[in-house]
Parts: sequence; structure tokens; C-alpha cells
Amino acid sequence: MAKIVALVWDESKAYFFKGCEYSRYDIAADQADEGYPQAISSGWAGVFESDLDAAVVWPNGKAYFFKGDQYTRYDIAADQTDEGYPQAISAWGLPFDGGKPVQPAETQPGGYIATLFSFDVEPGEEIGARIVRCCETALNDGPMGEKERHDFYRDFIACNQETSQAKAEALTGVRTSCAMFVRAVRQWCGAPASGPYLPSTGMFKSMGNVSFAHPAFVRHDRTNKPNPGDYFYIASSKQSNDGHTGIFIEEIADGTWRTAEGGGGDGTRCRFTERKFTGSKFSGEPRTLWGWFDCTGVGLSPS
Repeated sequence: MAKIVALVWDESKAYFFKGCEYSRYDIAADQADEGYPQAISSGWAGVFESDLDAAVVWPNGKAYFFKGDQYTRYDIAADQTDEGYPQAISAWGLPFDGGKPVQPAETQPGGYIATLFSFDVEPGEEIGARIVRCCETALNDGPMGEKERHDFYRDFIACNQETSQAKAEALTGVRTSCAMFVRAVRQWCGAPASGPYLPSTGMFKSMGNVSFAHPAFVRHDRTNKPNPGDYFYIASSKQSNDGHTGIFIEEIADGTWRTAEGGGGDGTRCRFTERKFTGSKFSGEPRTLWGWFDCTGVGLSPS
């Protein structure tokens, strides 16, 4: 039997969803409005059409609808679903996926546990400082990749998610690993365990199931600045497949940032570098800087 999901919309109305239908309730009159139930698809374009698990109105002017391991965000003022949804509930940093508790990889039988890299979340440490410290721990002894500090790189990039050392070793040969670097930093910094890396995983998924419509995305407007721990995204266009990402570490001069990035050199080299803001781009970089993801909104719980 389908469950009933109730949603108090404002002081005057509440909505009840069941199966593929919904009804509207007049709170002041204390009775259901006439003309209901109606199909969810007819009144809530873009929202899951049936069998909702939960719904909530958030203080940011949005309503969120949940089903299985995904959620959709609805703009109340615009009366429409935001673009880029549904997305994975894991982006919220909640310790479950699709109603089942997530079991950390280090507790899974046969999981490969790193011996050359380790990182502990410190109580009270801000998320941005935690991410910066993780990057410093990984790169302070120099660049790493398939051909540099190979074994250390293997243990870092596998982030205790692989089922065997052979699986972890296979990751060291994956080219264009910039998103894998961000993924590993997120995992070490307390993101919900995502499981073994799957070949050809999209960049935004590796970066925490984000998108341009994600609440953490900050569009670069040529005047705003990121914070340490935020990670940027550059590409020729929003639809192109030449995207690249890296993590802001510290501003070393006005508009010039030290960053931590993967995917350099042979496509696996992780290293510190510098990026200078110049208009809508980084100096010397032909791709557009579209913006960055606020590290406090990408699924990392406060320590």
C-alpha cells in the first residue's frame, strides 16, 4: 500500500501525496479543497510522479521532495522545479542511501586499507580548514601520481573504498584525474562512503553529485571570491567535456590563489599550483571559470 506524505506549504494550505495523486487541504477551513485528488504530474511538474518518501518546505524558499536515493528541489516563488534535478540524496551528507545505512568501506570484509596515507577529522575544525589540511598532508612532500610517489598516491586516491589492493592499483593509471583528487579529499574529510570508483564516472558525480543547479554552486561574477577549501570548475562551455577542477588553498596575493589539483602532466599528477583571476578566466587558461562549489555545502558534516 502506498504511503501518505504530508507537506505543510504555508499557513493556509497543506498537501497530501499518495501513490501518483495529491490532495490540497485548506488549513483555515479545516477541510480538503474541492476538485482533488489530482495527478502529481499535473500539478507538480518535475517532481517525482508517484510514491514519494518524504517532502519538506525549507527556510530558503525551496521545497524538497525525496524518493529512494534521490531528491528534487522546488522553487516556491517560481512555482516550478529547479533545473538539474533529481540529484542523489548523498549530496546532503546523510549517513544512508536509499533507506539503507551506508557501511564505511573500511568495515567491509576484504576492503583494502591504506597504509601510506592516513587522515583524521579533528573535533571543532572548520570544513574549509579540514580540506586544506588534507591537501597539505597529501602534497607537502611533493607531487604524486602514477609515476611520482606511486604507492602513496595509490593509497590516497583509493581512499579506503576499494575491495583489494589490485583494484586500488588500477586507479593509479586513470588519466584526467582532477575530479578523482577532489573525490579522494572529500572521502578523507568525512563525506559519506561512495564505494569503489567506477570507470568513466562523470566529473560532477565524483565531486559529490553536484551540478550548476546545486545549492553549493557559486557563480563567478568577476567580483566575488572563494574561500579556502572551495573547489572550482573551468571548461570551454557548460556542456563541453574538457572540464577541470581543483581546490583553493590560500590567497597568496590579491586575486592569486595557491591551489591543489589533480590531472596534471601525464593526467595523473597531483600537485600544488597557482591560479590568478583575470576577468572570467584564470590567467593563461583558455577555459572559462564558471564558478566554484562552497565546501560547506557539499555533504561534509561539521566535526
